[in-house]
Order: sequence, then C-alpha cells, then structure tokens
Amino acid sequence: MNTYKVHNLAVQPDGSSCGWWVLTCALLLVCGVSPETVDTKKTLRKIGVSGIKELWERLWIDWRTNSTGLCTELLMEFLSQFSDRNCLQEGVLHVAERPSWISQYVPGQPSQTEIPAFKNADESSSSSVLRTLNKQRYAGIMAGIERLSIENQHAAADDLKRLEVGRWINDEIINMWRQVMLVKYEMTNSSDGTTTWIFTTFSYPKIKYWYDNLDKKESSALFSKLRKWYKDINLSGLDECYFPVHLREEGHWILAKVSFTQHHIILYDSWGPTQKKNADIHKAENAEGVQTAQILCTWAGKEAELRQMSNPSQWDLIPAGFSEVAQTPIQDNTYDCGVFVMIYLQHFLELGQINNFDPNAKPGNDFATKLFCSAENIFNLRKAILNGILNHAEITPIPACKFLQIYAIEKLMKLIQWSWNPSQWNLSSQKFLIVKLVNQSSPWIVILVRLRTKRNSVVVCGRPGCLGLKPVVTSNG
Repeated sequence: MNTYKVHNLAVQPDGSSCGWWVLTCALLLVCGVSPETVDTKKTLRKIGVSGIKELWERLWIDWRTNSTGLCTELLMEFLSQFSDRNCLQEGVLHVAERPSWISQYVPGQPSQTEIPAFKNADESSSSSVLRTLNKQRYAGIMAGIERLSIENQHAAADDLKRLEVGRWINDEIINMWRQVMLVKYEMTNSSDGTTTWIFTTFSYPKIKYWYDNLDKKESSALFSKLRKWYKDINLSGLDECYFPVHLREEGHWILAKVSFTQHHIILYDSWGPTQKKNADIHKAENAEGVQTAQILCTWAGKEAELRQMSNPSQWDLIPAGFSEVAQTPIQDNTYDCGVFVMIYLQHFLELGQINNFDPNAKPGNDFATKLFCSAENIFNLRKAILNGILNHAEITPIPACKFLQIYAIEKLMKLIQWSWNPSQWNLSSQKFLIVKLVNQSSPWIVILVRLRTKRNSVVVCGRPGCLGLKPVVTSNG
C-alpha cells in the first residue's frame, strides 16, 4: 500500500497564509530547492509572509504583462537566497510562456480575470479598519466570548475582521447591515405603510431551490414552505424590495431590485467585466447573470398572481450594465463586491440612486464625503459600515458551548493555571467551554474546560498530554 510522509516545515507564523507557503514550496521544489533543509527553512522564516506575498505579486504581474513569459531575473533574485538551486540554465531569459487565451494584464485598467489580493490592509495597523475600536468596550468581542446583536442578527469577532480591507464579506456582515438599514429607515414587516423591504442573504437560495424544482410534483409544497419565511411581510403594499445575492459558483455578491410598481427586476453588479459585456448586448436574455433575474422574475410573478396584483406575468429583466439604470461604480479587485452591495443598498434608500448627491451640499456633508461609492474610497466605506453596525448593535454574551480560539500554548497554560478571573469574562452562567487550541506545529486540538464557579476551579478533560502538558486540576480554595 502506497504511503506518504508528512514534513512539518514550521515556517508559517499565522493561521491564514498557508496557501502562500504551498505556492512557495512548490516553486522551490520545481527549481530544485528542498524546503526540508535547515538552511531553507531558516531562510523562509527570515523572508516571512510579507516577503512571500511581495515575491508572488512581482512574479504574477511580470507573467501577466509579458507574453514571452516570466522573467528569469526575478526568479534568480529570489532563488539566490538558497544554496541548492539547479534548474535554471544560463542564457534563458523567460520561462512559462503565458498562453494566448489568458488576457494581458495592464495595471490601472479593468481585467477580464480575477486579480489576486497579494496584501491585506490589516497587515499594517495604520490602515486597519478595526484599529479604532475601543479596546476596553469591545474586549469581550475580540476575545470571542461576546458578540454584536441587532434583533436576531449577530456578528462575532471573526465576522468583524472581514471588514478589513482585502477581506471578503460574509452573510453575517451583510445581514447585520441589512438590519441597520431596517432600523435607520424605519422599515417594518407589518402593513403600516412600509413600501420598501430588504430580504436577508438566505432568502434568494431558498427561492432558487424552489425554482430548480418547478417541474417536480412537490413544487407547490415547496412554494408554500418558502412563503412561510416571509409570511409577515406585506408584499402587496410594497413598491420594491432588495435581495443581496451571493453567486456561490463565482464567489461573488450582487444586489437585485424587484419593483412591483414598474414591473422590472434590476441587477447591480460591481464587477466591471460583467457590466462591460452586457452593455454591448441587445437582448437581456443573452446577458451575463440574467438567470438570477429570471429566478426572481418567476418568484415575483407567482406572488403577484397569488396576491391578485396587476400584470403578474409582465416583467422586464435588466441585467447589470445592460442599460444606464443598471450601470454602477465598479470594484478594482476581487474582494470588495460585498462592500459595494451594502453601499448600493444605502444609496438607494437614502438618495434614490447611487452617488446622487445634492450639488449644493456642503463639502463637509458626512454622507457625501464618507459614503461616496467608488473603489478609491473603499477604506472609508468599510469603516462606515463598521461604525453603522457598532452604533446600532448591542453587546451580548455568546451562549455556552461556543468555540473559543486560543492561538498559543501560553494562553492555554494561563487558562489551566487559573490566572484569569471568570467574573471578568462573564462566564458565571456557563457550565463548560469547548476550547479550540491552534498550535503552529499541530492540527486543531479540542479540549473541554468545565467551570465550577463556586469553587473557582477548572477541570481540563481530554488529551492535553499531546501538547506536552499533564492533565491538571487547579483550584484556589
């Protein structure tokens, strides 16, 4: 039976850069450099994550801008730091010729393909969105024992970190922002005159599931089940509603608007190539992303029919970029789509359209200066979203049995040795915690910590011996 041997290089200093190290080790192996030697590992640690990302940024841009391939001079500059390289022949100027079907990358111009994010802004504290957080007020959140809550929506520390520049936005952040919009613009799910509604990010997948099963016997039952999710919303009294849509195959966020008064469905997409392609198409059914509009069209028509609304079957589909009303500011990378969706949403609710500012507004106007929708203003947009969530949310404890992430053995030792006070962590009502220990040289290790608040003791159960620790029961009395 074939087996393989695992080599623990122990060069990765964090929990997020594994992909960069895989690429780098693959490059070294191709160039005849063994990542296992002591000297190589020492050199890799010296280069560090920032150096590795800088390397790949230079290599990628050079390869995408030159049709003849990657300049060997760049490779040799990197490989010169290692002693056992042996693959590059003298006189070879370029390697790995770029295929013709991969478009040339021109810096400063929109690309037809995804552009990787080589650097995260949170690597520099000066450009961190979260750096202004009140450390004392939000200590429990960043420690993983509290979270932000607005009604039934919640966001933990890992969710907030996604607001850093260079990070993808997830469902939790968008749904929290949706809740902020509902509160800010006084939208309720009752029939008290609300004319606009925002659905959660989980609504469209349910509609799509029903749509995908239209030709099956259970389609009627599925639609009845679907309607229960929004039974409290008075669709008959709505002029329009919005759907934040995550296209999972593309890993991309877009915003869909359904207008019951004008009978059209518009898609807003910040991805430039999609807008550019659809602007040259004459028929909407041939446009990029039109399937999303068709799914919502089928749903809206069904609802209009059941609620006896006018013209239930007549709907216009307007894909992103297809007409002027669907042309929006575009992102200049592959990770800001969720931010644009949230800002699109607020602009429509506040201004009626994107960047529709009063020309007579003063330059110091808070909304106009901080929420101007553009790729250049992305830091302020992310910061404004964070502040909006913080201003409307309450701090609530995370229920018992949630996972805490501890990133060093020293922190676990402090936990075991009872060097912390449970009253400071709001754990008096919790019976036990499940602690995930992240060690640089080990996989995830789960340890059960049982709290005895009356005796101020901690019992660590499981296999702490695998960390070189002995099972310990400590008590202060």
